[in-house]
Amino acid sequence: MEEIDWEGMWRKSLEESSWGQRAGKPEYWDERVNQFEGVIKQSNREAMIMSKLEIEPDYMVLDIGAGPGTVAIPLAKTVKGVTAVEP
Repeated sequence: MEEIDWEGMWRKSLEESSWGQRAGKPEYWDERVNQFEGVIKQSNREAMIMSKLEIEPDYMVLDIGAGPGTVAIPLAKTVKGVTAVEP
């Protein structure tokens, strides 16, 4: 059976999508830094999310869709390790 190149398929789909073409450029994200920071500060998401987690200092955490690190950064100060995954 032929092996499927999942990574290649993912890269191709990103390259062909309008979002992938925009999001692959640093200036796309540079323009959004202040917007992300404002939303995070305004909503106090960090405190809300952290208050709902049951974590121990020896945990290794996987943060899928970590974005600007709203959860990954405070978790990294509390647990043994954090792996943040973004497309």
